[in-house]
Amino acid sequence: PSVPLGPAKGGRRAGAKGPGPKVRGAAWRGRHGPTVLLYHRIADLDSDPLGLAVSPAHFAEHLDVLRDRGVIGLAEAAAGAPGIAVTFDDGYADNLVLRDAGIPVTLFVTTGAVEGGHGFWWDAIDRVCRERAGERIHVEDRAFVLGPVARAHLHQWLQPRDPRDIDAVLQALGALDGDRPLTLDELRELAGHVEIGAHTRTHRSLRHATTAEQRAEIERSRDDLAQWLGRAPAAFSYPFGVPGDAFDATAKRLVREAGFTCAVANAPESSADRFAIPRHTAPDVDGEGFARWLDALG
Repeated sequence: PSVPLGPAKGGRRAGAKGPGPKVRGAAWRGRHGPTVLLYHRIADLDSDPLGLAVSPAHFAEHLDVLRDRGVIGLAEAAAGAPGIAVTFDDGYADNLVLRDAGIPVTLFVTTGAVEGGHGFWWDAIDRVCRERAGERIHVEDRAFVLGPVARAHLHQWLQPRDPRDIDAVLQALGALDGDRPLTLDELRELAGHVEIGAHTRTHRSLRHATTAEQRAEIERSRDDLAQWLGRAPAAFSYPFGVPGDAFDATAKRLVREAGFTCAVANAPESSADRFAIPRHTAPDVDGEGFARWLDALG
């Protein structure tokens, strides 16, 4: 990222345009207990159909707002303390800038991606549909004309499938890797600045896996992080995160049995279940817009 994340005079960052957001002095009070935010990437992307990225310039302004409102750790939020907690999912390499964030952050890492150094399948699908738009292809019993409609269909089709099936489809498409995840050395460096949580081994949609497969995904990601970082993670994030669709009561039970103390979902609905903590996806807006969005939540 071209924009530094450390504090800047007047609440602005180099490269940000327009007047600074007027957000000072608006301390967070939270009418409904904790508010947990979800981010994935800090990057300027040519294509972001899933809305995963917040630009570095905007994230720098988000940090101004968050530092002013006050941020708590995820463990405090799980215990019901009022405040804002910040989380990131997946473990993209651009998350390395979080070492300079200066606020509590929990980063949930897909450990197989870190170990293998390969990108995420949804980025590969987006890339092939953009770079070869208009090309007609056949995969298994389906035919597609590559482009935005095919991208949406492929994502929906692949999301519940076994990772080996997804890999086979990517190979059949000739889909190249997307942006890389953190390396193991980068993860270890980042672990000195943020809390690291588990996000399964392969980012598998757990509800569509057998109980044994779910247990392996959950426990192997826990064990990877314990081996790499010298301590077992306390928190877990369900891939894709929609309650009832991406995970269910079986997954929550297995997460508890694996020794995690809390787990987060990708849904904003209020819940007192510490193994399905709701989160709100942060928008890619400037600081002023972000402050207004937060106020509407709180």
